[in-house]
Amino acid sequence: MCTYSYGTHDQVARFTDATKAIAELAGTTYNYGKEIWTLLMDKTEATFPEPSAPADATDKAALEKYKMLLRMWIDDEKEYRRDKSKVFRVIMSQCTMAMKNKIETLPGYKKFETDDDVIALLGKMKELVYSTDKAQYEFWTMQAAMRKLINLKQGDKESLMDFNKRFLDQQEVTEVSA
Repeated sequence: MCTYSYGTHDQVARFTDATKAIAELAGTTYNYGKEIWTLLMDKTEATFPEPSAPADATDKAALEKYKMLLRMWIDDEKEYRRDKSKVFRVIMSQCTMAMKNKIETLPGYKKFETDDDVIALLGKMKELVYSTDKAQYEFWTMQAAMRKLINLKQGDKESLMDFNKRFLDQQEVTEVSA
């Protein structure tokens, strides 16, 4: 089950899995799936270049073409914003109650909710799941992350790809907590 959780031992793995699952779903479901996938995985906004006005304002064919391109550009922008808004809602719906409560109490949440700022939302969520500075015993948490990385073993029926993903997730957690 791909959910964003807070306060669990596997919250980092769940964060990565849920983000990838939502990106894959968006890539196949939404009109601007490729752009939404890039938004989720690479944390980069899509840009749609505005068409340039024709140099000769008397050329009716060029003017009509410009009007058509401008209409298409406006539609692209609107549809992308609509898809982005849907993805914001999907991400929030995949949060456990603990994660949702934690996110909603963060300063600035209302602003990026209003703006449907998916990058800010995922950034704040990542800060929460990777954070060790709010832990009761910060140094114990850092030591536990290192010990978990050192003792990580591949499961009997676990594929090499799954183990590699789990190892890289734990490595990132250990680097962040150090």
